[in-house]
Amino acid sequence: MTTERAVWICGLHTNTIGWKDLLWGDPEQQQLGSLPMAILCALNHGLKSVAFIGMGSGASHRSDGRAEADAVRELLLLRRDELIEFDAIRDHRELADRIGQSRLDELLDAAVTDTSSQDPQQEIAAAARLATAHNVTSIALVANGCLAPDIARQVAMARCASIIPGHQTWSVTPDHMALADTDPSSTLIFTHPHRGDDRLCSAELRPHEVFGGFFRLNLKNQAYLLECTRRFIAKHGA
Repeated sequence: MTTERAVWICGLHTNTIGWKDLLWGDPEQQQLGSLPMAILCALNHGLKSVAFIGMGSGASHRSDGRAEADAVRELLLLRRDELIEFDAIRDHRELADRIGQSRLDELLDAAVTDTSSQDPQQEIAAAARLATAHNVTSIALVANGCLAPDIARQVAMARCASIIPGHQTWSVTPDHMALADTDPSSTLIFTHPHRGDDRLCSAELRPHEVFGGFFRLNLKNQAYLLECTRRFIAKHGA
């Protein structure tokens, strides 16, 4: 059996509002959270080609002290029998016989966790090391729909820093879920001005250079900057 692929569930801070629901999804609406989406990725890859399913990280802990990744794995194993409530999984051709079902059980039982990483770059490095150890050449990362754009950015950063081996290809798959009271359109990324017809290319300051420091401000100054920006845009915006 040739195993060249892996599926990785990106960490989700345990204090995230609706943590369990975000990870699992909504079977009634057939909206897959990161856990069932990861299983669907494995099924679509072909279970025989998947070396492992992994998850991070150690950046947060439950109230009982259990690390984030271990808590995610626990939830997946606890609700594994409920995966068939998602039509895309229940009706998948990979699960048409006992061989496929048995292989999925093996992958679930052997799911690996990274509890040492404290940020996305460390988590990507941990996943890359595991992939190398298992001779995996292709990794599918699964993340919350609102967080997936930043995960793609983190992968690009890791690639530039040579954290990801050159022979490995990585992809990011967003799940169907969004953070509380929002949707994926709320995720903003300020791209470096790069088009010849973009007047910001010659500007002294670029958005990403200024707003990159927002989260280094204290809460009071963050609120002040947001209110000033809101008023300025309301007055001068088209």
